[in-house]
Order: sequence, then C-alpha cells, then structure tokens
Amino acid sequence: MLTLGENINNNFEIFYAMPKNKNFLTYFNKKNFLEISERKINLIDIKFAELNNVSPKSRLVKISNSLNVLKTNLKHQLLTIVSSSNSKLQLIQEKIHALDPKGVLNRGYSITTDEKNRVIKDAKRLKKGEEIQTLFSKGKVKSKVS
Repeated sequence: MLTLGENINNNFEIFYAMPKNKNFLTYFNKKNFLEISERKINLIDIKFAELNNVSPKSRLVKISNSLNVLKTNLKHQLLTIVSSSNSKLQLIQEKIHALDPKGVLNRGYSITTDEKNRVIKDAKRLKKGEEIQTLFSKGKVKSKVS
C-alpha cells in the first residue's frame, strides 16, 4: 500500500491511497472512498504545514512573535532593575540624611572646632585661653577656654 510521501500517480490523484495492482472499480467503494478521502485530507494538511514552515511569511510571523516575547521579557527585566535600583537609592539617601552633620545638629548635638577649624573630639586637647567655636542647628557661639 502506498504511504504518505510517495509519488502521486500522474493519471488520477485518487490512486495515491490505493494499493498497487488493484482495479479502481473494485477498490473504490464507500468504505475505501472514506479512507482515501481521509488520507487525502491528512496529506493536504501535512503539505500545508510543510508549506507554512518554509514560507517567508510564516518565518516572519514566527520571528515577529519571538521578538514580541523578547520585548515583553526585556520590559519586565528593565522594570525590575529600575525598581530595585530605586529601592537601593532610597536606602542610600536615608543613610546620607542620617549621617548629614545638619541632621545631627537638628537632633540636639553641636560641633565644636578650634581656631584652625578642626573638630574638637577631646577636651584634653584644649589649652587655657584658646578660642573655640560651637555650631548648633541654629547659630554658633565663640568661646574662650578657661
């Protein structure tokens, strides 16, 4: 019996699905006609699928679909990166604000410097009569060490 993919009989396409060396009239009854028709439909479907796989239009549609998927994935990844970066930036800004000297002064602390504008960290470094300056959140005071 012929199978899909073998050459179609040049005289009449219906013989494609008919066993070799059979008389057309004896082979061609209702049951066989349905079988032959089904095989022909399957063959048409297969050939149509093969044609679609090689047609430029089909290839362009597949490439276009792939590009759309890639574009969607890229958008999602970019949004994720931007969101993550914004969160990191917010944390950095909060740390900078917490360590900002003006923020420290606003919390009630002061900064004292000597005549050369160096921060005084230890009272033992000061000498009697030395001028110092103390900076508050609102204003400053000059003093002499006694």
